[in-house]
Amino acid sequence: AFDLCHLFGANIGTHHTAATLHRRGVRTVVTPIFFTRRSPGVVRAAIRVNRGLQRLARGVWTDFGLAADICRWANRVLPNTQDEARLVREGLGIGGEKVQVIPNGVDERYLQADPALFTKTYGLEGFILSVGFFGMERKNTLRLLQALREIARPAVLIGGNWGGSYAERCFRMASGMKGLT
Repeated sequence: AFDLCHLFGANIGTHHTAATLHRRGVRTVVTPIFFTRRSPGVVRAAIRVNRGLQRLARGVWTDFGLAADICRWANRVLPNTQDEARLVREGLGIGGEKVQVIPNGVDERYLQADPALFTKTYGLEGFILSVGFFGMERKNTLRLLQALREIARPAVLIGGNWGGSYAERCFRMASGMKGLT
C-alpha cells in the first residue's frame, strides 16, 4: 500500500496511469514537464476544441488536452519553473492553489565535486560544462554553441538527443568548433 503517487510528465505516456489512479481515488502529484511556445490563450483554445471534438468522436486527443486532464486529476501540480506554472494555470486552467513550483535540484554530493579525475582523464581544465538533453530547441543548445564561439575556453557538452533537424544543426555547428568536446 502507498499514500501518494508521483507522476513525472503530463503526456500520453502517463495519461492512462493518471486516469487509473484518479478513478481509484489514489492521491497523486504530477511534475508536468509541460512546455510549449504557444501562448496560454492558444493552449486554452486548443483544449476547448479538443473537448468539443471528443464529444463528437471518441479517441480524439491533443497533447494539451492530455496534460490538462492529468493536471486536473492530480492533487498537486509541481512545475519546475514560474513560466511552466503560468502555462499550467493560465493555459491548462489549473487552479493556482494546486500549483507549487519545485525547481529541479542537484544531489548535494556534487556541491563539493572535485574535477581532478575529469582533468586527469581528458586533460581539460577551466572548461565550461553543460550537462543535459540537447535535442530540442527549448534547450537552447544552438545559442550556447554560438556563445561558446566568443569565449576563449574549452567546453564539454554531455547529454543525449532524439536526432532530428535541430540536433543535426547543433552537431554541424559543434563539429567546426575548436575546444569543444
